[in-house]
Amino acid sequence: MVVEDFSDVKDGDFELISEGKYPIVIDNSVIDDSKSTPGNKTWKLEMTINDGKFKGRKLWFYMGMSKKAAPFRKGTLTALGVDVSGKVHLVDDVIGCMALAEVVHEEYQGEARAKVKRLRTPSEKKDNQGSMGDELETDLPF
Repeated sequence: MVVEDFSDVKDGDFELISEGKYPIVIDNSVIDDSKSTPGNKTWKLEMTINDGKFKGRKLWFYMGMSKKAAPFRKGTLTALGVDVSGKVHLVDDVIGCMALAEVVHEEYQGEARAKVKRLRTPSEKKDNQGSMGDELETDLPF
């Protein structure tokens, strides 16, 4: 039996990650069954913000595995610096890759939460907060 004493532990929540662009590194990549569409697969990327105010915080990015979504997966791989001129192993080939995660807010069960909208190439400059301004117009083809 494991017993833990919470009498000296403060209640608290994580600060919501602000909207913006953050430098990340991919920690994990998994192909799993889709929770929203039975019978389909989802590509899930787990990443860590590696600079700025939210350094060390985790983000997740989900993409469908349908043929229709292939251009979006290709754009994501391009942002990660993966050679997409041939076959790519979606799990092994992305671990350790770096990019910029574009974070937006969405409402989920009545609360705002940070969501990765897309990944961008890491060549875009960030400001000292680990976030980038909207003045940049460089975008991936998706």
